[in-house]
Amino acid sequence: MTNSSASFALNTRLLKAGAVLAGTGLVVATVGAGIAGFALSRAARGWMQQHEVSPGAIAADKARQVRHATAAGAQAWRGYPQLATDGAGR
Repeated sequence: MTNSSASFALNTRLLKAGAVLAGTGLVVATVGAGIAGFALSRAARGWMQQHEVSPGAIAADKARQVRHATAAGAQAWRGYPQLATDGAGR
C-alpha cells in the first residue's frame, strides 16, 4: 500500500457561512414556532371563554354518563337469559 500525498482541502469560509445561515434559520424557525404557539393558545383561551360550561364540567358530565352506561350494560348482561350449554336453545 502506497502512502498518498493527497491533502484534504476544506474551505472554512464556506463552512462558516453555512453554519451562520443554519443558525440564523434555526432562530427564525424557533421564533416562528413560538409566535404560532402563542396565537393558538390565545385562540383556545378565547374559545373556552365563549362556552357557558367549563371543560372540566363537561368532562365530569361525560364521565358520569360513562359510569351510568357501564352499569346499565352490566345489568342487561346479567339479566340476559342463559342458553343451554348443549346448544338446544339456538
